Amino acid sequence: MTGHLWEWLLLAATWAIRLGALVIVPFRRSPTATQSWLLLFFVAPWVALALYLAIGRPVHPRWRRQRVAQLGPVIERAIARIECAARPPELLPAQASAVALIRGIGRMPLLEGNAVDFLTDYDDTINRLVKDIDGARDQVHLLFYIFSTDGTGDRIMSALVRAAARGVTCRLLIDAVGSRQWAHAIVARLRPRGIEVHRILPIRVLGRTTRIDLRNHRKIVVIDGRIGYTGSQNVIDAEHGFGWPNHELMVRVRGPVVGELQAVFVADWYLETETELAETVLYPAQEEVGTSLAQVLPSGPDLEAGGIDELFVALIHSARERVVISTPYFVPSEPLLQGKRGLKAAAQAASATGW
Repeated sequence: MTGHLWEWLLLAATWAIRLGALVIVPFRRSPTATQSWLLLFFVAPWVALALYLAIGRPVHPRWRRQRVAQLGPVIERAIARIECAARPPELLPAQASAVALIRGIGRMPLLEGNAVDFLTDYDDTINRLVKDIDGARDQVHLLFYIFSTDGTGDRIMSALVRAAARGVTCRLLIDAVGSRQWAHAIVARLRPRGIEVHRILPIRVLGRTTRIDLRNHRKIVVIDGRIGYTGSQNVIDAEHGFGWPNHELMVRVRGPVVGELQAVFVADWYLETETELAETVLYPAQEEVGTSLAQVLPSGPDLEAGGIDELFVALIHSARERVVISTPYFVPSEPLLQGKRGLKAAAQAASATGW
């Protein structure tokens, strides 16, 4: 009799998991993701439950969310400094909607007067970065998902050591998972030379636990608040570990938008250290050095107000001439696919009418 009772309890628990999934899984999740999760719950409910508890919700643990909740004033003070140092541009109505969306998600304003250089040569990007670090006078800030100790990493670290020896304040953030195998050597080399190094979200199973799958993939460099780098390239040899070279795209920017990259770094530094970087030298008065409009949109699980996907959808829906997408990962959401279909219909209509 006891054996039958346990069988009935197990069956009831299995169906309770399945029925609970029908209520919980669809909440704030795309139809495609919902369908995949529900299929797994009905085929293997106990496996699905374990996976869902581990990675099912793209949110950080409570302690991290509480710290993010304290970030608002830090970001607002940074943005206030940026807007005091720059003049916002006048926009056409078609441009204003996308700009407003970006500001609504990431808080950063659109700024004019920037010079933007696209960098596609892997080694030349490192050469330019080393040269800019060697020319730094006040501060150098770096944030990378992967930072290695190979030839490329050695060149960047050597430049940081030289800058610190000149009295330049150097700060480095590296992701604890992406840079795991090199992190100890990086800290051991740089900290004794006065360079502040912190690992982003170090893996812990007790106390302030962290998620191994929710990482900081940003690549940002800010030098003297006047030169910025961002894009897809990490600090690692192009040929590392794969047998073929990586091809990456970076941008080197000058002008008011560098302050927005600085604000992103300041925010991430606060999240890892609970220390607000508030030196006035971080946001120097900016002159117009080019003709490009630029606006920074930070994204990730720390931000609850949407992300880059919403922007892609809006831009595709508003496109009138062309859409160019360059990405190694293309896993489109349903709204993005709908935007693609709408764009195709618009293109067909334009072809038929001569628009």
